[in-house]
Amino acid sequence: MPIFINHLPRNVDLSDKKITLLSYMFYVGKAVSNLEESVFYRNLPPKEYKRWLRQEINAKSDIYTALTSIKYIALAEQDITLVCSCSASNPSDCVAITIRKVIAYLLAEDLAFGFTND
Repeated sequence: MPIFINHLPRNVDLSDKKITLLSYMFYVGKAVSNLEESVFYRNLPPKEYKRWLRQEINAKSDIYTALTSIKYIALAEQDITLVCSCSASNPSDCVAITIRKVIAYLLAEDLAFGFTND
């Protein structure tokens, strides 16, 4: 159940390109080309983004629901790819990396308590 990360190409004008995502791909970035802004995207510094994401998880918000949907796909042993629009020059600033860590945490939590798709 690996969770991969792909970044859209940098320094390429994508405004006139149609980007197609496969069923196992989830876009987590700002609006680009035909991709709408993701529910996960916030224009926040990394620490504030992580704080915001934790608040959303604790509140069991729509963001939490979206994360658990992805988690259930991973529990079904499907590969997942998070697609991000960031420059990826600093991995700790990448929203996709943060989201991958959160999904891994949610998976570990379920597995620790014996919750699986059995």
